[in-house]
Amino acid sequence: MKFQVQNKTMDSFAFSSLTDVIFQLLIFFMLTASFVSHSGIKVELPKASEGTPPSNQQHITISITNQNQIFLNNSEISMESLRGQIKSAIQNMTNPIVILNADKDVNLQKAIEIIDIAKSVGCTKYLLATDVQKEVNLNNGSTE
Repeated sequence: MKFQVQNKTMDSFAFSSLTDVIFQLLIFFMLTASFVSHSGIKVELPKASEGTPPSNQQHITISITNQNQIFLNNSEISMESLRGQIKSAIQNMTNPIVILNADKDVNLQKAIEIIDIAKSVGCTKYLLATDVQKEVNLNNGSTE
């Protein structure tokens, strides 16, 4: 018995496996994009009923924990070196915005001292980060 070997080219290509891979990548990037915005510093922000997120302008973030630890862009620094660190962080920025993430239990005087230091090196715009609590209207499901 003799077997014949046929060398035929395939006329069609199955796109289903390629579509599955692209769909999985799309889901992966959509899910991971929502996790990027949170820093690893544990700060319990004060509550607010309304607020707007910062725009895409250049900014630096200063965080103060309830143990009075100070972080500049997620790097812990001392109060004495804060002035120099802010100055070097904003040297290439035009109109930088200082976002202050202060724990709700932090003394207001500490926050004012940090704003004064930022003001002394040339920062003019400040945002206080809050945890915005949106109320849900149970009648029609919309947020107010």
